[in-house]
Amino acid sequence: MSPVFRVGLLLVLGLVLLARGMEYLNDRITAMSRPSAKAIAAQASARAAEAAAAEGLTAEASPTSAASAPTDAQLHALQFGDSEAIDETLRELRAHGTTPQLQHALAAAAARATAPLQRRAIACLRGRDPATPLAVLVAELPSSDARNPAWRQDPTRCLVDAIAARAADDPVRTAPLLAECGLVDDRLAITEGLRRLPPQPLPAAVAQALDHPDGYRGRLAAVRIAVSLGAAQTAPTVVAAALDDGDRGVREVVIRTLLARDDHASLSAAASALAASPGDDLLEALAVDRMRQGADFERHLAAVAADPAAPAFARAQAAHLVSHAGRELAARVVAALTSADATLGPELGAAAQRVRQRFGATNKDRR
Repeated sequence: MSPVFRVGLLLVLGLVLLARGMEYLNDRITAMSRPSAKAIAAQASARAAEAAAAEGLTAEASPTSAASAPTDAQLHALQFGDSEAIDETLRELRAHGTTPQLQHALAAAAARATAPLQRRAIACLRGRDPATPLAVLVAELPSSDARNPAWRQDPTRCLVDAIAARAADDPVRTAPLLAECGLVDDRLAITEGLRRLPPQPLPAAVAQALDHPDGYRGRLAAVRIAVSLGAAQTAPTVVAAALDDGDRGVREVVIRTLLARDDHASLSAAASALAASPGDDLLEALAVDRMRQGADFERHLAAVAADPAAPAFARAQAAHLVSHAGRELAARVVAALTSADATLGPELGAAAQRVRQRFGATNKDRR
């Protein structure tokens, strides 16, 4: 083989290897620049969210939407499946909304179920339908008292939440039941159910827990349950003692829970407590936030500012809060107040000036 031929052959082989190398390098660069499976999924989710926003939808589907409606297979399992299939379907349906078809299937499953845990799981889902009698839910609760650990586990816990959501259907029956649950399982779902009730007498269990709390958390739970039940009206001395408690955590729980209720006694007690705490930024923020929720609370603060029997510093703080964040009607009431007191007078004058800055001067002011 001549030297020229060998050189030509090596040149050809070199070019082939170079071409192969360039193809490999191009493939690697393409692979590295391609989004991963997770990135593709994230982009798809983002696009779906943007599309949903464009349609005016929320991230959480409504209970009657196709996404949350039970499937035909799930409905069939409830009506005709064995116990294991029913249990599996009940777990799946916790994330779904309710429909008339589902309630019909749940009623059929309840008629066949014998295991207590399964019956409670069925009752939990049936409780989402306002047409289900409250008695059906209560009947499936354990026979033991709420201190039994079973009450703090599903499906009993789910059933308690369903009863809390329907507490107003029968306050006399649900108030003591939920109060006992809340003392050992202090959760928002329970106190939310209680605070929507008209003021209720304190059950014996709550009174006992207030007198002999089971540790600090038990003490907070007892106070929260009592105030959620409307103790500002039915047991005002309990609320007064809690507001005078040396522990700030207890006082804050009381004020927050009072503000969460809508009855006159609770809001009046909250207004007095907040007015008596000038300089506390957290409590001032709570007062402002509550005023923004509705005009009822600012009227209670304005009443404190106008009350000659209230301490001057409390009247000044109430006027300060209303003048800063109250609506015009309550703010005008505060702006009209005067006092010869050396402490209160200047504070009321400053509050009136803020009201005029926010809402303008009245004809009386101009004169």
